[in-house]
Amino acid sequence: MELQSVSKIDKDVYRKFYRFDAFKKTRWRKILIPTGIVVTIIASIELFVIINYTYDLDQPVIPLLALMIFLMLFMVVYMWFVMPLIGYKLSAKLYSIDNYFTWYGDHFTVKVDSEELSSVSNYTYEGLLKVWEYNDFLYLYITNNQAHLVPKDSFTKGTWNELKAVLIDQLGNRYEICR
Repeated sequence: MELQSVSKIDKDVYRKFYRFDAFKKTRWRKILIPTGIVVTIIASIELFVIINYTYDLDQPVIPLLALMIFLMLFMVVYMWFVMPLIGYKLSAKLYSIDNYFTWYGDHFTVKVDSEELSSVSNYTYEGLLKVWEYNDFLYLYITNNQAHLVPKDSFTKGTWNELKAVLIDQLGNRYEICR
């Protein structure tokens, strides 16, 4: 068996990976529901204070609650939009390079060849920490903080379903499908 794929990491792909990596062990509902409850409680308290004091803006509670809501929204926007952009810009030279994957029955190779970087890495499937299948990507974690990103539609020889069968056979429960 020999499968081949080519992966190029651009800003959009990196943003998707950053968001996946930040929340891969949780589902969005587990994050959004508690956040929604907290925001609802804070908004209810603020509404109660406003009604109770009949728009008495001299109360220090109202600006404090408004500041808390603003800070929560700022943190969400910062983590969702700004952090992926900063991470991408820090290593933009590396992400604009094509990664050539060749998949075999018991191992795979990653070849990078450009002006900035040239290398060939060999990995065994047993050496992979975890593989996550999510939407249109496979994330092959070689360490807790480093992964190879393989778009499912990037195969030039063979299909990702063939690779998926090999990975499930080799990795067992270390291959996880996220929805």
